[in-house]
Amino acid sequence: MARLKITVMFFLVAALSVQAATAEETLDNFRDDLGRWVTFYYMKPEPQKVTETFVKYANSELFGRANGRLPMAAFFAAIFRDNPDLMRETYWQVSQGGSRDAKLLLVYAVRLANTPESRALFTQARTAWTSDGMQQVFGEAEKLPAPGLLEGEITQPVHLDMLWATFFATGESAPIEKIISILRWSEEGKGIQVALGGAASWSLASNAYQHKRVYEICALKLLETGDPVTKRLLQEAVDRADERKSAEGESKEESASDDIPASSHIRLVVL
Repeated sequence: MARLKITVMFFLVAALSVQAATAEETLDNFRDDLGRWVTFYYMKPEPQKVTETFVKYANSELFGRANGRLPMAAFFAAIFRDNPDLMRETYWQVSQGGSRDAKLLLVYAVRLANTPESRALFTQARTAWTSDGMQQVFGEAEKLPAPGLLEGEITQPVHLDMLWATFFATGESAPIEKIISILRWSEEGKGIQVALGGAASWSLASNAYQHKRVYEICALKLLETGDPVTKRLLQEAVDRADERKSAEGESKEESASDDIPASSHIRLVVL
């Protein structure tokens, strides 16, 4: 009987280990798929998947990684800004028994969208979701940088991630231009500004390597900027992107799938 119990316990432990490994692999696959979808959304928009992906992300373990929440909220906010019907659809879906995390993400995204429609929806949600916990979320959301980072000052590393997330959603030049505007901080900034300027330089080089659109924006700003410090630092970032392209040659193109680059260097804002 004791031997039978040991055998049963062995198989039980083995089964639990397999389940845990499967769950971890599933999460890893979702993280990779989500990261690719977000990073290249502007190249291949799929608005029909936004609400489903929004809810799935909010209900996944990835949402527990707090450093990814605001960038993801900024990503969805940028999509909602140009698609109020999609924003209302997502609100309706989350309202129908959605989790607290889904509601939190929606409140942040709606706040960051900062359109007349999103402001009205923010008020509507605040009236409907009356629990103490959710009311605290609304209070925290009011501290987010609205009307937005494009008009305000970059003061935290997460603000850079939010700007990149906005670009990934839209492909617009404004977030990139904002990042370029703080390059000079790496040499002339004070305190955290020095680190932010360095992070801006690294992210521009990395994403100019991955994204033709980013490279083109940087090249155009090189011609337009009259500030010698910004021009030199931006040229250095572009040169680093060129060096990586030359070093890797055709390998990056050979790994492409569905006309979207597949690279181990993809910058995943959800991590």
